[in-house]
Amino acid sequence: MKVFNLSANGFFSRASSVLALAILILSAAQSIAQKESDEHCKRSFAYVGNEFSDSVSVIDSKTNSVVTNIPIPETAVGPVGVAVAPDGKRAYVAILESGTIVVIDTERRKALKSVNVGGTPSYLAVTPNGKRLYVANQGSDDVSVIDTETDKVVATVAMGLTTNGIGISPNGRYVYVTPAFVTMSAISVIDTNSNKVVATINVGQGPIGVAFTPNGKYAYVTNLISSDVSVIDTASRKVVTTVLVGAGPVGIAITPRGRYAYVADQNSNQVSVIDVVTNTVVDTINVGLTPEQLAISPDGRLVYVTNSDSNDVSVIDRRTNEVVATVPVGDEPIGVAFGPEIRH
Repeated sequence: MKVFNLSANGFFSRASSVLALAILILSAAQSIAQKESDEHCKRSFAYVGNEFSDSVSVIDSKTNSVVTNIPIPETAVGPVGVAVAPDGKRAYVAILESGTIVVIDTERRKALKSVNVGGTPSYLAVTPNGKRLYVANQGSDDVSVIDTETDKVVATVAMGLTTNGIGISPNGRYVYVTPAFVTMSAISVIDTNSNKVVATINVGQGPIGVAFTPNGKYAYVTNLISSDVSVIDTASRKVVTTVLVGAGPVGIAITPRGRYAYVADQNSNQVSVIDVVTNTVVDTINVGLTPEQLAISPDGRLVYVTNSDSNDVSVIDRRTNEVVATVPVGDEPIGVAFGPEIRH
């Protein structure tokens, strides 16, 4: 007859192991639940400039619905470009007809003040450290540099030609500026240390939108007339390849991890998706009428596309590259920008 050893030490050893395992499982479950709760509480807001209704629509990315429309002062007509500070506390809107930038308090969702810049400002971009705002002025052929702490213009960069689109490198060192004349085929490069033009780069015809890869090695420029995207090596400042897209590309945005570029093809009512590794179009997505600009949510999950002729925003789920919502906004939405993720 076999005798089992049921000593006290053996029993408690097994009991301790079971208890430890139970605690481990409970801790893992609580961790998952906490993570799900945190994800549920996180959200970001997109800001859309409505040119002909003199307002900025604020869209909640959790519900894909407008939570408010911020009125722009009557003296500041025609919201176009939109940018949001890295900390999300301020949004900036270029007012085409009045030559001003309206500063918005995103917490109170209220316009605070207007800053006079050059003539006919179109698009704008904030430096990664949030200290400077660069504004492309179509009417005065220059770029205004605003100190975001004082909301005052601290420099004006003469471009020698009319300006339109603008993008800032991830390290904040260079600003790429596109011209407003669609007959042109070159962009300008501003050094932010000196606020002077240090180079021009030949691209396709009618350059408009600019986006950088997160590592800053490449800049992607949309060309409205030649219906393609120029890929620039930022070190050599030369075009290394050209990607054909849909008709009339305008806005462009690159995913947070730098794998894909989304391009708004204005004249074909679609968005082209470029694989940044192969520089080939891997998908096209039908959106609203006359897509203008795009913005990608901070978590990289959603792409918002403004459609100026259907007065709405198409919401693309990046996992499927399908439009999952259409959000009505104001008249002729143009610019769009996301603020950072926040707990709400």
